[in-house]
Amino acid sequence: MTRLANSLDGLADETAVSVGNSGGANGDAFTAVNTVTGDVLVADSAKASHGANSLRVAKGANVGRIGVEWTVAGWPTVYGRCRLWLDAWPTTGEVRFVTVTDATPANLAGLAVNTSGLIAVYDANGFVSSSTGNTVPVGQWVRIDWSVVVHPTAGVVEAKVYSDPNGVTPTFTKTSSNRDTDTGTAGTSAARVRYGRDSGPANAPAFWLDNLVASSVSYADLDDPPPEPPPPSVGTGWRVASHPIGPGEGGWYAGTGPPLPASVVIDEPPPPPPPPPVQGTNLAFAEGVWMILQPNTLSALQSQATRLRGLLNRPGIEGLSLRVPWRELYTPSQVWDPAIPDYGIANITGPIGKKLDLRPMSGRFTPSWASSRNHDVVGLGQTWQVPVPFGTAATNLTAGTPGNPLFEQYYQIMVSDAAAWSRANGIRLLHLPWYGRLWNEYDNDDVQDLTGYGPDITVWHTAHKRLMDFGLDATGPDLMVEWPASGHPSNANRTPRINADIHVVFNYGASRVGDYSDRGPMNTSNGWGGVGITQPVGSVPGGSGSDARNSARTLAGYQAWANRLQTQRYSWTSDSTSTVPIGMFALAKQKRMRRCEVYDDAFEEAEAVNLFAGALDYRSWLTANPTLVAPG
Repeated sequence: MTRLANSLDGLADETAVSVGNSGGANGDAFTAVNTVTGDVLVADSAKASHGANSLRVAKGANVGRIGVEWTVAGWPTVYGRCRLWLDAWPTTGEVRFVTVTDATPANLAGLAVNTSGLIAVYDANGFVSSSTGNTVPVGQWVRIDWSVVVHPTAGVVEAKVYSDPNGVTPTFTKTSSNRDTDTGTAGTSAARVRYGRDSGPANAPAFWLDNLVASSVSYADLDDPPPEPPPPSVGTGWRVASHPIGPGEGGWYAGTGPPLPASVVIDEPPPPPPPPPVQGTNLAFAEGVWMILQPNTLSALQSQATRLRGLLNRPGIEGLSLRVPWRELYTPSQVWDPAIPDYGIANITGPIGKKLDLRPMSGRFTPSWASSRNHDVVGLGQTWQVPVPFGTAATNLTAGTPGNPLFEQYYQIMVSDAAAWSRANGIRLLHLPWYGRLWNEYDNDDVQDLTGYGPDITVWHTAHKRLMDFGLDATGPDLMVEWPASGHPSNANRTPRINADIHVVFNYGASRVGDYSDRGPMNTSNGWGGVGITQPVGSVPGGSGSDARNSARTLAGYQAWANRLQTQRYSWTSDSTSTVPIGMFALAKQKRMRRCEVYDDAFEEAEAVNLFAGALDYRSWLTANPTLVAPG
């Protein structure tokens, strides 16, 4: 058998679980149940997440193992799923709720929740490591999908934790690779899977497990199988037979017994409905000309609704890319609140048949509760506190440590919330921020002068790759992610780092999901205008735009500012009076960029007529050249 599952739903409330009563309506019977006198291992209807019952696990006065297990001999890789409820993190010992063993049985791998609420990983030699900055919620159900690859040197132990037990995107993932998960007697395959508490102190508080599954196939095999179709019955729209059909003759009919009159006998069921139309790819949703706008409050967007509908309601304009401050997407109690983008769909883009996508804004818009490592930046006449991607002496954290644990924790939650909202609204592109500065851009400027930055850019690269991991984990065939490829380069060595550093990060993303993938990461560059856009990479003194198109193996787009067009006379279409005769759309085609984002101001400028004409021509080019995604 390649899949085992047990719901405990066939047991009466408070029934002690045994091998003998664990099969039937419960699912696949356990091959062992481990308890000692005083232990509690019962079906519990008071807390249930997946059906009628859960498994309540509570240690009695004796120290030792408590739980259920299946024999899974010959599985080289084990995939598992359970739902876990903890009233509180353990105060003594750990809640080691999953253990995989060989036939001896010696432990090969396991997962636990420790006293800090972290996921602790074990291999055949004992404790390996725990999750960083990501804790298991208490007082609620969480789902944990896990896997163990059995091998003496290349073993892998992984846990995916879902704060929403029915969610599709993990809140965080803990993976430990190149581990010893083979005791030397396992033969690179597991023999037993245990759920419960592998060891622990006497009289430990109760916890609950539900939706117990194990598979040798894949994570996807952990999902519940589809329900059996109902038996055929007479229904409207079924065709009447041209002749009587008796039992045993095949076909569809209303019952058994003697042959039935032709007027009530069913010859065959109706033809199945046609499949739904293909919705296209993520790129098909994302490409084209979009307006970009940032209202900092709901009232600011409401006051512009009529204006925006009028500007957007033109052929060739795809929709509205809505920038929303991260802090405005949550209530003060940190609950997801998409009131601003919801209003945009209901009152601006929806009524005129246009699309909308979401860009949460970080940097100076990061909620105060989402970052504990910050530094001051000056801009727009003020000094702002913005998050940094590494430890600094000023924050009393380890200098030179990649990442910002608190920021990463809430960033993952924000990505999960924004991805779920996008999918629920049929939106297939999600724009994500970096740590940011005044906006979402990458910050490689005076952060370099902070203690902890290190002698090279490695720490900066690592921290940004981690954000890219979080975003790509949320993607799929129905959602793409994008990040800016523009920002603040190094003061000390501006020209090379304006491009090279961010390309390292984007090409890391390409190595994860494939070059020019429909999942992303799309890169969008700003700060282009005038002569700069046509020049070689890194040759724009003082510019902020990174021509990521030239060396990043990802889908690309660009942003254009109205004031740059005015002051530098950069035209939308070919124009001999421009500083550079080639137009912006011609340049986008030349560089095979799939998206152009235009700030709302440009829709009201004198040159807007060329913007709209260029947008129509650009849309025709995109439609005619759907596969031109890499630089020519």
